[in-house]
Amino acid sequence: MTSNDPMIRVMIVDDSPELIHMLLEDLQGEFAVTAALNAEEALQLLADSERPDIILLDINMPGMNGYEACEVIKSDPALVDIDVIFLSSNNSTEEIARGLAVGGSDYLVKPYSSSVLKTKLAHAQRLREQRLQLRAEAKNANDLVMTVLSETGALGVVVNFLRSSLANETSAQLMSGLLEALSNYGLNAVGYFKAGDILECNATHEISSMLELELIERMHGSDQSLTNIGNKFLLVQRHCVLLIKNMPADEVKRGALQDNLQIILEGVNAKLNYFLIQQRQAGRQQQLINEVMESLSETLTDLRTRQIEHREDVIVLIGELGIDVEKAFFSMGLTEAQEKEILDILTRQLSRLVTQLEAGMQLDDDFTALGARVANAVNKVLL
Repeated sequence: MTSNDPMIRVMIVDDSPELIHMLLEDLQGEFAVTAALNAEEALQLLADSERPDIILLDINMPGMNGYEACEVIKSDPALVDIDVIFLSSNNSTEEIARGLAVGGSDYLVKPYSSSVLKTKLAHAQRLREQRLQLRAEAKNANDLVMTVLSETGALGVVVNFLRSSLANETSAQLMSGLLEALSNYGLNAVGYFKAGDILECNATHEISSMLELELIERMHGSDQSLTNIGNKFLLVQRHCVLLIKNMPADEVKRGALQDNLQIILEGVNAKLNYFLIQQRQAGRQQQLINEVMESLSETLTDLRTRQIEHREDVIVLIGELGIDVEKAFFSMGLTEAQEKEILDILTRQLSRLVTQLEAGMQLDDDFTALGARVANAVNKVLL
């Protein structure tokens, strides 16, 4: 938000004056803030004064609680676009699901962090701006669903998705295909993949509220395959979750669409399972490669060490031979000509021995290179 932009308007609704005071201190200067001590007072302010962009709404209050107040707000066309962030000391899955069912956007757990509060407010405002922009540009989503069902056939979307998914090589491609299929139905939806190292989350339209993302994460791996949450609908498979925000109200059309979405999501889950198997196979292959390379390296190192020791032993023997010959000359009483003849013989033989040692060193190098080529060949075969 730039200095020229109007401040985000925030209403605090809580029966604790102390908490209201703390929130006012945190938000003062950055947000335009109003406050109410109960739901009834808040609803009166909403009717009489400028409407806020976001409401921080306590759940447990005397009289009308936060869930009931949110239902009233979301049932009023003039107030429905206000984002509601619930204030609560309880963040169980049941509480989150209930908050989402009545139209809440997020949860702030008491005692709250100032930085977390401001992050949630900024996210809610971005969500609101995107939602309003999309609404101005798009046709009514339910009408679009009916147009697609009548003109192209619902099963056509399923068949096209399953066919195209066969060519997908990455989870990102699979997510893109899923969102395209959902868009063809005119659905406002969020897709979530989680399998091994795979983690994908994307939406057909607007960015998701934190409450939606929290519930999707918690529902992943749940035994519940289908869940209705207010006007929203959750489909759950082992590796993926699909949140639909605008299912048709008509029961027959809703049921037909639900069946098709179930088929699509089963296809997504099967493909993700295939990706997961590929990941595991790649991991096992890499482990086998590492074991082969380690064993080969140890063998080469051992042979190299033994060859070096052998050369050193030969060099020592040659040195000792020279010393022994020199001593023998003194003890044998040989003439100078005899000594020269014997030395010539020894020199020729030692020269041949040195030549063999040099050839052995080259052989060592060739053997090491061979080991490297074997390792590369093993690597290529296993991959």
